[in-house]
Amino acid sequence: GGLVGAVAELNELDNFTVLPGANRAPLVDVGPALTTQVGRPLPITARASDDGLPPPSRMTVVWSLLSGPAVVTVANPTSAATVATFSVPGVYV
Repeated sequence: GGLVGAVAELNELDNFTVLPGANRAPLVDVGPALTTQVGRPLPITARASDDGLPPPSRMTVVWSLLSGPAVVTVANPTSAATVATFSVPGVYV
């Protein structure tokens, strides 16, 4: 965020207004691939950051399943650190 790519407008009094730069997508890191056993809760953690644009900016975290052989139970899907439990073996994304 900050002033990267910002635009300044000058007026007669040499005052200026700084306009925000382009909004960039949030960055998310969920770490390396993990392995667990069926039925055993697996601790999962996400790290997320945002450039704060456009203001006011508020970022939320939500765990969701993109693909996999069955439903995943996530203890607290809106927390960056939680546990997931799998009822069927397989690869989950």
